[in-house]
Amino acid sequence: MPGYFVISLDFELLWGVKDHRTKEDYGENILGARKAIPLMLDLFERKEIHVSWATVGFLFYDKKKELLESFPLVKPEYQNTKLSNYNQLSDLGDDEQSDPYHYGKSLIRLIQSKKCQDIETHTFSHYYCQEPYKKERAFEADIKAAVSAGEGLGVKVKSIVFPRNQVNKEYLQILAENGIIAYRGNPDSYYYNARSQRENTKFKRIVRLLDAYIPLIKISNPSLQEMVPIAPVNIAASRFLRPYSSNLFFLERLKMKRIKREMYQAAVANTIYHLWWHPHNFGKSTNQNIEQLEELLNWYTYLNKQFGMVSASMTEMATQVLNNHKTI
Repeated sequence: MPGYFVISLDFELLWGVKDHRTKEDYGENILGARKAIPLMLDLFERKEIHVSWATVGFLFYDKKKELLESFPLVKPEYQNTKLSNYNQLSDLGDDEQSDPYHYGKSLIRLIQSKKCQDIETHTFSHYYCQEPYKKERAFEADIKAAVSAGEGLGVKVKSIVFPRNQVNKEYLQILAENGIIAYRGNPDSYYYNARSQRENTKFKRIVRLLDAYIPLIKISNPSLQEMVPIAPVNIAASRFLRPYSSNLFFLERLKMKRIKREMYQAAVANTIYHLWWHPHNFGKSTNQNIEQLEELLNWYTYLNKQFGMVSASMTEMATQVLNNHKTI
């Protein structure tokens, strides 16, 4: 079996940051993401890259009335009420044209028009699965709403990315019952494990930041044969592609070398390398971010030619794992 290169994107616009950001302090990134997405799609198309767009269900609508009517009856009741996007509707506009921060139907249609792009789920409401007072019934209602939102645009949701990477294995059976065969797990490290906001300490964040530039944490990427063939399959993350930082410009080459070295090791060892980020990470310094992405995709092209590395979406990887098990 060859090595695999997987990309997943957490597509959420303002819904992913509403508990601590506003249009005023983060709106430039959100509007910038709407400009960066077509540029990313152009690169993916030219380089023949398969991508999973894990999309918040709220984005599947372009009118307020339709969005509100899609809400499930059972909603999350977090201890921190700011975490629920159902409590963050005061600035919601009437439609996508007047409110590009909260609606994404036109962008989803654009993604659908491109080859090798899978639209998946980031839950319906950007649901947090490791926060106090979470409820299994609320998560089940959220996933059913996410699946329904996808079906409204002809999308069959097969994979999920847990918001804030709060993977909750207690919920995997709910995913399987709703046709989801893949999820993005976390790297096998204390510093990257599933966590609530309270557990995501400043120290952990600093370690992860440093690890983006220098090899502090050793991450082992599995081969296809080593993956557990039970749906939903864990397509674990390898590396977050941190956006270009003008403040840390002197470290940008180290970041790129770190990712390229890890991609090379995966290609040689025939293992899976899973890169991820948010489209709004490219909302500022867009040109620099696109240039770095193109450099990484060019590197993948080299690894593809030299070692047979293959680009695959999360759903394609899970399908391979499950089918491979059946043939053994």
